[in-house]
Amino acid sequence: MASVPERRCDVVMKGGLTSGVVYPLAIVELSQEFRFKNVGGTSAGAVAAALTAAAEYQRLTREGSRAGFDVLSRLPEFLGGTTGGQPNLLNLFAPLPAARRLFALGAALLGPGSPAARLLRALRALVLLAPMGALLALVMALLPFAAGPPPASPAAAATLVVHVAMAVVVGLVLMVGLALLAAGRVLPAHGFGLCSGMAPPGRTLPGVTEWLHATLQEAAGRRPEDPPLTFGDLWSAEASPADRAATAARAEKDAEARAIDLQMIATALSHGRPYHLPFDNRRFSFDAAEMRGYFPAAVVDHMVAAAPRVEAEGPAGLHRLPLARDLPVLVAARMSLSVPLLFSMVPLYAVDFTFKKNRGPHPQPERCWFVDGGLASNFPVTMFDEILPRWPTFFIDLSTFHEQYPKSESDECDNVWMVSGAGNGTSDRWLRLPDSGLRALGRFGAALLDTMLNWHDNAQLTVPGYRDRIAHVKLGPEEGGLNLGMDAEKVRSLAERGRCAAVKLRERFGVAGAAREGLNWNTHRWTRFRSTMALLQKALRQSAAAARYDDPAYPGYRALIARSSDAHPHTGYWWSRRAEHQRLVDEFLVEAERLGEAEVSFGEDAPRPRPELQITPRP
Repeated sequence: MASVPERRCDVVMKGGLTSGVVYPLAIVELSQEFRFKNVGGTSAGAVAAALTAAAEYQRLTREGSRAGFDVLSRLPEFLGGTTGGQPNLLNLFAPLPAARRLFALGAALLGPGSPAARLLRALRALVLLAPMGALLALVMALLPFAAGPPPASPAAAATLVVHVAMAVVVGLVLMVGLALLAAGRVLPAHGFGLCSGMAPPGRTLPGVTEWLHATLQEAAGRRPEDPPLTFGDLWSAEASPADRAATAARAEKDAEARAIDLQMIATALSHGRPYHLPFDNRRFSFDAAEMRGYFPAAVVDHMVAAAPRVEAEGPAGLHRLPLARDLPVLVAARMSLSVPLLFSMVPLYAVDFTFKKNRGPHPQPERCWFVDGGLASNFPVTMFDEILPRWPTFFIDLSTFHEQYPKSESDECDNVWMVSGAGNGTSDRWLRLPDSGLRALGRFGAALLDTMLNWHDNAQLTVPGYRDRIAHVKLGPEEGGLNLGMDAEKVRSLAERGRCAAVKLRERFGVAGAAREGLNWNTHRWTRFRSTMALLQKALRQSAAAARYDDPAYPGYRALIARSSDAHPHTGYWWSRRAEHQRLVDEFLVEAERLGEAEVSFGEDAPRPRPELQITPRP
């Protein structure tokens, strides 16, 4: 009988669509020495996180079984294989019937090969998408030949060439215009995406959502027709069968009670902000009929059955979203994977209370669209962090090769990088722009977008106590990302790189790492402790200054606390047990003054760059 490792770890995985093939072997490698306590990610990283949690669930509930991790170990072989002559990766992204030609155009532009080859494929797809434009260009080009052979003089030949060139340009402009009109007609009608995730009618191969459902269930030790894996199942994996419902209910409010804490991020485009999944609020509803276009019937039936019994609200057919413990893991993973334009956004319903009509007894919910979590946070490195860590949190980053450190063809482990010393990893990341040409404009736009989306994540990668636990997996231009047509060799190479990343993390933070010179779990904890104490001392000094502050308009906190009472109209509501709270706050302020004014400065020679201790909203 296999056993569950005693050592715990957390892992956070970055988004990147097909780059997710990096993760399965990495997780299998880490599972040899660690038990996964907290698992998170965004987009493709969220899918990998869900599969990791499912495999760990089976290990905890079936006496250490590694069958779930065996499922993960087989994924690269499947994803690198073919069915019907097409790569399985591409087969999983089944376009909606109305979007097939638009999808073919996008696949042609993003497929493998040289720029010229992609352009030729895109031109063919454009002709199929807008045949009337191509036909008009052909007619215009042939008009000079209708009256017979053209004159053979050089001037006449030059005129003919110009005429044909103009016909081609007009045709291309017209085809592009018709393609944009088609996109304007198709995309808004299908959640601004080309694929729903489900296989369209008549298709025998599964869509990515159906495949993910079957794979999640298998990794968790369940059949596809069994009840879908929920967050509550993960939370209560260590409890006895009789206690699992009560444990899941308790874990909904207390994350410390969760055996496996799985979290993902999705972006509410309608609200302009990200959300952690599962939701810790109950403001959202869903339309069951609508959801059947996004998820397998068994998953939607579960959501309907688990919907809280509340008064009917809004349009007929809406159900309140299940409590966090009853939400299927598949739903959250698909919401986080809603890559813009490729996947249809997932619609939930909420009430906009800024409208006066919704302040009455019958508010009207409306669609709230959820798109890819990477739009707001593609690498949420702070997801599970504590001030002083009890076990390591691993990060697997996906980045491009440095121009001076090209891809190694002989050893995939050379294509994975981790900082090697305490002062490494603080250099800025550069996005260089060409001096001229259309390529310069394209790189300029890409750099703007990358900075807007990833500036926070990029800055976090250099913080002490973070940079030493990140394994950076390097990707080439035709590897990962939107390269849906990757062949078996590319998939194998990326999967092996992921395994190498996990090996490097084990060598540093595993049992063997404690005996090695250089960075390890102990040096990591010491770095975190030094940074934390510097920040706490700064916060205590500020608290002591606020307590002493002497200004008639802005009295210090001691004066504020002294005049607080149950009867005070502005401050009495602060204390449910006023005297006890006042005593504890006064003790805190006394201690803040003592520690804040100490001659010893924890900030002296603290690791840099210096982080900040701030109150920020949780997505």
